[in-house]
Amino acid sequence: MKKVSSRKLIATLAATLVALGVGAGMAPAAQAAPETYCPSGATCVWQDHTYKTGGSEANLVWFQQCVSDYNVLNYRNTNKKATEPISVYNNGNYETVTMYRADYYRVSGPTASLWTFSLEKKRGDGNTTNDSGYVQNRWAVDSGRFNSVSTNCRN
Repeated sequence: MKKVSSRKLIATLAATLVALGVGAGMAPAAQAAPETYCPSGATCVWQDHTYKTGGSEANLVWFQQCVSDYNVLNYRNTNKKATEPISVYNNGNYETVTMYRADYYRVSGPTASLWTFSLEKKRGDGNTTNDSGYVQNRWAVDSGRFNSVSTNCRN
């Protein structure tokens, strides 16, 4: 068997690690879990995928009962209207939340499943506009409420 020098072995190992992105300063920034910014007992939404608005997890809108129309709210720390958020996380402690495609919890036509989706407690979808997450059918939300709250609830 051919003997390999320790210098050559270390150089090869270092090159491999750098190529894999394991070297110092090469690791991607850790993404905070949505519950880090979403208060306990609330459902939160963000404008962009991966639970962010304008690159920040802290720029969100949250509710503990309902939001009948996101279009009248701004994302926290911004002047951006909360129109059609696409990241949703239910940090509720006890119940499921239902999110709606239209404002004021409107459902149109015989197929309610195309106008709503539900998230159990401690569940979310970082991009509701694709088909790879918990929510299917590619859409953004306009209103939402915890299931024990009446559709008469207004923000």
